[in-house]
Amino acid sequence: MANPALKNGYISIANELVEKLATLSIPSSEMRIVWVVWRKTWGWAEGDRKKDWDWISLSQIEIMTGIRQPHVARSKKKLLLKNMIAKRNGGIGIQKDYDEWSIPKQV
Repeated sequence: MANPALKNGYISIANELVEKLATLSIPSSEMRIVWVVWRKTWGWAEGDRKKDWDWISLSQIEIMTGIRQPHVARSKKKLLLKNMIAKRNGGIGIQKDYDEWSIPKQV
């Protein structure tokens, strides 16, 4: 039986970002990768230390999402082109300035 608890860790995400994501229509594979990036960055903690960026391998993403690596690589590239995630210091992280995201408007 599942028994999630905050004491086992959590991701602190600004409501404004969650509300913006709720308005978007992006492929589920990309959204699943966004969640993995959040988990491996903002959801990581060691004491008071948090991460904005991390080196996350394709195999880690594959394990966490169930998406095969070639599709992970393609979806990750699309997220980088949309500027929803960004590269920095050899790692990736969430582009929290959603005004910088390049996502076509839905009609």
